[in-house]
Amino acid sequence: MSNDTGSNEQLAEDLGLESFTKPDAPKRPDLEDPRVGFFSDMDDETYFGDPIEEGSLSNSGIKILIDETPLDFAYQAPRINPAAQAKVLETVAGRRGDVVHQLALGKGKGYAVGDFKDWRTKVAGEFKAEALERGETPILLKQFEEAEVMAEVVKERIVEICEGEPYQTEVAIIWREETPHGDIYMRGRLDVWCPSKLLILDPKITALLGNGRPGEEKVGRHMVSMGWDRQAALYSRGVGRLIPEAEGRVKFGNLLIKPEEPFTSRLLWPSVTAKRTALYQCREPMLKFAECMKEGRWPSYPQEGEILELPTWEEKRRIDVETGGVQ
Repeated sequence: MSNDTGSNEQLAEDLGLESFTKPDAPKRPDLEDPRVGFFSDMDDETYFGDPIEEGSLSNSGIKILIDETPLDFAYQAPRINPAAQAKVLETVAGRRGDVVHQLALGKGKGYAVGDFKDWRTKVAGEFKAEALERGETPILLKQFEEAEVMAEVVKERIVEICEGEPYQTEVAIIWREETPHGDIYMRGRLDVWCPSKLLILDPKITALLGNGRPGEEKVGRHMVSMGWDRQAALYSRGVGRLIPEAEGRVKFGNLLIKPEEPFTSRLLWPSVTAKRTALYQCREPMLKFAECMKEGRWPSYPQEGEILELPTWEEKRRIDVETGGVQ
């Protein structure tokens, strides 16, 4: 089992946090906060609507703060912008993936199985609309049958990986981080949490399981693109913050399931380097969120404009053309 204590300590130092892993560490006041902890019965509406009244930061929020601006983050944050609405999964793959999660994990918003060829007829369309209005996930019978098979694969693999130990599903975690701008709340949801093994599993329905040809590193590129490494780093850190004696010992595995026969599965553990560098990637967004929360301002891009530089690869290509590759 990998040890990430060093990266946690460095992140604490960078953020201006106090280390709580030393033997003489002071009592953790954040652990006395009733809004902090593990919550196994938190429903979707509460979690995605943000259980922290003043607002909290999640992995998806961090992605927005990395890729866009605080204003973009605030616009989609329910506690900051009450008009923000969760996006409904509309694609066939998305609906089926959602149902697989519900069947495999035993929790979710519910689903409605329609015995139709597709959704194009009037009756089928009405069935789908009614299901969505009830907050359920509509799914065609053929796709539901496939989802059942995938869910069985997921459940079997979870039992194997947890080695028969008891586990919980869809457990929300909320923890606090101290920053120079004040405390902030962080949140995440563990698809599978096995306390006795300090193990987190995240089933993912994806057609991309293979590495591709040498040098392509398809799965690795997909991990970075989707932020799986940040999720692993943040959730492991969150559990470590809630269980101090577990800090640096939490494992996070991505359980990939192919959405078509033979429903191949692949278990991937993000490396120590992936998780450590992901924590550093989270540093700036966490500080930015804390500062914006403190000041009550959510800025966009600079009004005076910015210099747009060439991408490194294009700059190199142009220089090589100009110099014939000789510098």
